[in-house]
Formats: sequence, structure tokens, C-alpha cells
Amino acid sequence: MAVGVRREDLMTKNKQRYKLRLLACGIVLIIVLALVIAAAILLTGSPDSTASRTNGASGISLEEWLSGSLSPKSFNGTWISGDEILYRDEIGNLLIYNVSSATSKILLDSSNPDLLSSFDHHLSADRKYLLLALNYQKIRNLKRAEMDPEVKAESLTRCKRRSFKIKYEI
Repeated sequence: MAVGVRREDLMTKNKQRYKLRLLACGIVLIIVLALVIAAAILLTGSPDSTASRTNGASGISLEEWLSGSLSPKSFNGTWISGDEILYRDEIGNLLIYNVSSATSKILLDSSNPDLLSSFDHHLSADRKYLLLALNYQKIRNLKRAEMDPEVKAESLTRCKRRSFKIKYEI
């Protein structure tokens, strides 16, 4: 008694396997596509919520990248008396904040080009002079800071240009 396999039976099994594979691939493709769409919506927000998007941080500029000045911005206040703080606000103005009266006084406006290019500032004890640090450069294993210029706090006019060099060994 010989067991015979008919050719139609073999072809039917191959067709069924092909259809099952095609169905499985289709289901996997639909699931992957749904996951990609869900991830895109979750990461970017829904398509109709463009009005509710807020502008975040400005990002990194090419100039910041090349100069190596990538660092988080921190509070830059300095106590100058028992109840006053010298600090720069987010616009760039140099202010004196009185803690007891909760008032701020603009010492130097952000439109001043020296203030815009400075990275540090110190007010003299008698509050007549403001020392701004400009043109920071790293040279070999030394750091150089040129303190320039002195600005009269009373009249906010630029005094005679002086250059101070402070060197720190690394």
C-alpha cells in the first residue's frame, strides 16, 4: 500500500502558507506603522495643537560652539551691601536690587556696547566706578582677562580707557 501525495494537496499547502505569511507580514507592518505615527504625535504634539506650542530655549548658535562658551546660565548676583545685590537681568541690564524695599535700579542699560561684550562686572566700594571685564582669551596655559573700561556709575559715561591684565595659572 503506497502512500500517494497528490500534486493539488502540495500546492494547496504552499498557497495556505504563503497567505499566512502575507497576513502576518501585513499585521506586523500595520503595528509598526501605528507605533511610528504614535511616537511622532507624542514627540511633536498633535497636528491641531500648533497654537499651544511654546518657544523653548533658543538653542546653540555657531558662535557659541566655536568660541567654546557653552555653559549653563546661572544667577550672577553679587552682594554689594547688607541689603543690595548687583546683577544682570535676562535682557542684559545691570541692576542694583534692594532686598528690603524690593525695588530695582538700572545701573547700566543693555544698549551699552561695553556692557554687552563684558562677561564680569564689579562696582567700587564708593559706587563711583564700575569695572567691566572684556575680551577673555585663553593663551597657552594661562587665562587672560582684560578689565576694560571703567564707567562712572553716577553719570554712566566712559572714563579714560585703562587696560588691566589679570593672569591665572591653570
